[in-house]
Amino acid sequence: MKVALAVVLAGALSCVTMSGSSGSSSTGAPGETRIQDGTQAHLGAGLTIGAGNFWDEGGQLTCALWISGSPAGERVKKGQVLERGGRRIEVVDVARDGAKGVVVLRVSLP
Repeated sequence: MKVALAVVLAGALSCVTMSGSSGSSSTGAPGETRIQDGTQAHLGAGLTIGAGNFWDEGGQLTCALWISGSPAGERVKKGQVLERGGRRIEVVDVARDGAKGVVVLRVSLP
C-alpha cells in the first residue's frame, strides 16, 4: 500500500501545474484554486498540492490530495477542512469535468 501511494504521489507531483494563483477557479470565485486529476498547483511559500485518484465512496465523489511536507496522500470529500503548514485548506468541491476529476480548494491562514 505504501509503495502504491509513493508511486501515485511521485506521478501527481511531477505533472504540469493547472493553476498557480489563488484567484484561479472553475467558478471564478476569489481565493479558490481548481486542480484537475493528475496535476498540481503551486500556491506559493512552499505549498504545492497534487490531486488524483478520484472515485465514488458511498455515493460521494472523493479524491486524494498530496500536500507538500506531508508523507502520504489524504482522501478528501467536499466540505472537509485540513490544516497543513500553518494554512487552512477547505475542499469546496470534488466533481467530474468530463472524464477528468476536479477538486476546488480554498486556501487561507487559520
